[in-house]
Amino acid sequence: MIKKHWFRLYPYSELPSLEYVLQSWDTALTGNDDSSYSACTTWGVFLDKYDNENVILLSSWRDRLEYPDLRERMKRLAHDYRDTGVTPLPVNTRYQPDLIVVEAKASGDPLMSELKRAGIYARPFIPNKHGDKIQRVRLISALIESGVVWMPTQKNNAVKMADFADEFVTSVSYFPNVSSRDYVDTMTQALITLRDGNRISHPKDYVEPEEYKETIRFY
Repeated sequence: MIKKHWFRLYPYSELPSLEYVLQSWDTALTGNDDSSYSACTTWGVFLDKYDNENVILLSSWRDRLEYPDLRERMKRLAHDYRDTGVTPLPVNTRYQPDLIVVEAKASGDPLMSELKRAGIYARPFIPNKHGDKIQRVRLISALIESGVVWMPTQKNNAVKMADFADEFVTSVSYFPNVSSRDYVDTMTQALITLRDGNRISHPKDYVEPEEYKETIRFY
């Protein structure tokens, strides 16, 4: 349902100037080896030269963690969306998301309450409001196919995705395979939230000047 070549490559070493940053969470109940992953993706909205909205993946993380460790990871990523490694990064307000959305099911509701007590606000995302998983993918697939969803590239190779982005794209391209659904859920709720908040729109919803031509690099 999601093709790898729909995602565009951002072929610059520096990220674009971001207008808005959204972090999206899909949380699991347990950290057992046979349980679903908890997953997080962070997305940045930026404007092209004609002020049309685009979105780029800034970071991704997924793992199987028990509730206390998951709570701490959510706090870490709320303070710095780059904090995906083993060793925590120092808090850096430059890399804090403007909005955090959490799927309101399973462990999501109690985790949002925990975050609130820690001074971190997260907005619940009600998945069934937008249909089942497949219907939600259909809602955002046209956005991806249209070329407004970008992936970062490696610092020394402008034609190859960054490793975390490559893992993400490979995973979502297997949807609706079960192992791909955690990342897909974070992406659908992020893009639906941005779309419904008028932060991003389909290119056919605006008119692009004829003289604007750009070489598109596909994965």
